Amino acid sequence: TYTDTLPLSGANGCDSIDILVLNVIDKSLESIEATICDNEEYIFNGTQLTLPGIYMDTIVGGSATGCDSIVTLTLNVNPITTNIFNASICAGETYLFNGTLVDTSGTYTDTIIGGNAFGCDSIIELTLDVLPVQMDTIIASICADETYPFAGLELNVTGIYSDTTIGGAANGCDLIEVLDLTVLPIETEQFSIEICENETYDFNGMILDSTGIYIDTLEGQAVSGCDSISILELVVNLNAIHQIDSTICSGEVVDFNGELLDSSGIYTDTLIGGAINGCDSIITLTLTVTPTVSESIQVDICPNETFDFRSEERRV
Repeated sequence: TYTDTLPLSGANGCDSIDILVLNVIDKSLESIEATICDNEEYIFNGTQLTLPGIYMDTIVGGSATGCDSIVTLTLNVNPITTNIFNASICAGETYLFNGTLVDTSGTYTDTIIGGNAFGCDSIIELTLDVLPVQMDTIIASICADETYPFAGLELNVTGIYSDTTIGGAANGCDLIEVLDLTVLPIETEQFSIEICENETYDFNGMILDSTGIYIDTLEGQAVSGCDSISILELVVNLNAIHQIDSTICSGEVVDFNGELLDSSGIYTDTLIGGAINGCDSIITLTLTVTPTVSESIQVDICPNETFDFRSEERRV
């Protein structure tokens, strides 16, 4: 309470005393606490707030008493949680990511609204690695009389074969083995040879002299590296033998291939390659020499007569 005296200022000429009763009204104080997520904003008296803290604002004459109103805001900002994880699959497989099947390497994100413990969004980030299926190609060749072991099978037919080992690759994915198999033929050589009965034929170290079919295998001697089989048909031709019987008289001769013979006996001559088949021609001559027969005849005739001696007239 305050007083003030004004001398002689009253209406009656006396002093005037003014009495002031002064009441001081406190300002209006308002406290607000609010919580937002860090991807949100809070409007505080027209100001957009995104950071946690204590904010104050004065509203002039804003209280019920007409005094200023002071508003204090305690703003809490809760974090958005981000979960990052890695995953890998093999080519040909899919990965289920929050209801979506993905099969390509990359980074995928998904937001769960209000999904964390604070009621804010939960962001899931997936880094997906799609691993390749390992494929090994084998090129092999074998000979026709061999087999090739592959995936528990013994193969001997030209072709392309594949086998899959589940999880057999170093990265844990499937291992696919592809075999390109070529079966090489065994070379066969067949030929015929003719020889004569007094000859032999050397067939890869075998000395042959009889008609027949002979087979020899030369291991790894073909151009391909496989076996080479030689089949020989050997024909042994006989020499031509000619038998001649001849008789001559004593004093005569026989020309036997340039040799003059005049004695009984058996003579042989060989004409090299003289037979039709190219073999020798052997000629055997049995020669008989017949001796001359002497016969004495005594006839008596007169001096004026003749004697017919085998159609020949003779006289003495």
